[in-house]
Amino acid sequence: MDKGQYGYIRRRIQYEIVVCAVGFAIIAAIYFLGIWLYKTNRNIFTVLAIMFVLPIAKHVVAMLVLLGKKSLTPRQRQEVEEIADNKQGKFLFDNVISSKEKLHCFPVIYVENRHVFVYHEKGEGKREWETYMTQFLSSVALVEKVWVSSEWEEFLTRVRGADYEKTYEKLTELQIKDRMGNDEKIVQSIRDYSL
Repeated sequence: MDKGQYGYIRRRIQYEIVVCAVGFAIIAAIYFLGIWLYKTNRNIFTVLAIMFVLPIAKHVVAMLVLLGKKSLTPRQRQEVEEIADNKQGKFLFDNVISSKEKLHCFPVIYVENRHVFVYHEKGEGKREWETYMTQFLSSVALVEKVWVSSEWEEFLTRVRGADYEKTYEKLTELQIKDRMGNDEKIVQSIRDYSL
């Protein structure tokens, strides 16, 4: 499952659990094989087992970070799907993005015509996240505005109200392709920044 798809967090947690379980089983097997062969834990197999701990620890951290993050509810997902049928932009789900200070979950992000609409459940640091996302997205693409909404209905209203048909009517075909290509750069940047 790719980043930005609904259910990504749940699937990623399942993946990390499997990797951790298999990794720790391999570490234990290597360690106990060394003890069985050499009758002591002072052997090359112990060193080898210790070397495998660090890569597995990375997966443990990823799993622990994602455990507290939530996706949209099925009702919210249905509401987004109803809106998506009438929109040209792109919805990204289950985005976990880190700033210098914090890690936050954005259950859904909508990108259209250089505008980014973000739903953030907790609502803390709304302005800071708007500024941060504008800065990191502007480094790769043109971004006119980033809105962060902590209220579900406000987010839906903003996305429904994002009507760029009149803007597209005034543009040439080349300008429309340029804007859509720009939106793809924004979408890819969000995927790259997300866990």
